[in-house]
Amino acid sequence: MKSFLDSALKLSAIVVILVGTTGVYANPQVTLDTNSYSDVYGGGEFTALGTGLSTASYSSSALMNGGFETFCQAYSEEFVPGQTYSYTLGNSILSDTKGGASIPLSLGTAYLYSQFAQGILTGYDYNLSGAGGDFSSRQAAATALQIALWWAEGENVGGAHNQGAPNGSGTLGASGYNASNVFENMIVTKFGLTGALAASNGADGVQLLILTNDNPHDGSTPYAQPQLYYSNVPDGGTTALLLGAALIGLAAVGRGARKKA
Repeated sequence: MKSFLDSALKLSAIVVILVGTTGVYANPQVTLDTNSYSDVYGGGEFTALGTGLSTASYSSSALMNGGFETFCQAYSEEFVPGQTYSYTLGNSILSDTKGGASIPLSLGTAYLYSQFAQGILTGYDYNLSGAGGDFSSRQAAATALQIALWWAEGENVGGAHNQGAPNGSGTLGASGYNASNVFENMIVTKFGLTGALAASNGADGVQLLILTNDNPHDGSTPYAQPQLYYSNVPDGGTTALLLGAALIGLAAVGRGARKKA
């Protein structure tokens, strides 16, 4: 029995070490960049490549240059293309411009991005070489989706964002939306206005990459522009795989101990 317990403790230690070195928990970082589909108003698509960020849940149509395609969730925050940031995963935007206010990721946002990431967002132009869906190009589709995502977070006032965006009050739950934007119309039709803007609480496997930044030359501080991430398996399945391996090992040790007894 003592040898069995010793073996169990050793396996547990190995699991702890492995979890700590997967990148999910040990100083995870992500590099963000623009691409030819980034919209002309300073929004996504962007390409993200990070440690601890599995792309297993993404369709090939939402992957590019070794990373996954994403969209920003804070209209007034910034990042520097090609820069690498430390990140945490969360369900709320931490806004620099609103004094660190926490803005929940909405149900409408989660639905739209999960559909995009799976390559099944109705009307989206996934064609890399020309027109498709409801748009003249993938960049045009990205612009419409980015505007809808901003709107779904109540960021519906100011500057270029009003190009196709609603003229609401700028607060979460604003009454107006632009029905001519196919994606805004999609989530309001599906969830209703109140439902589309309600907190997602992790629905549809969508979370935020909350980027920390202490250098004003690398974007806004203390948080650079947050981005969206999709995974329909918690933490990319890393913990489940490691714990599964540990349990198999413990079972084998247990069988060996019984045979010796």
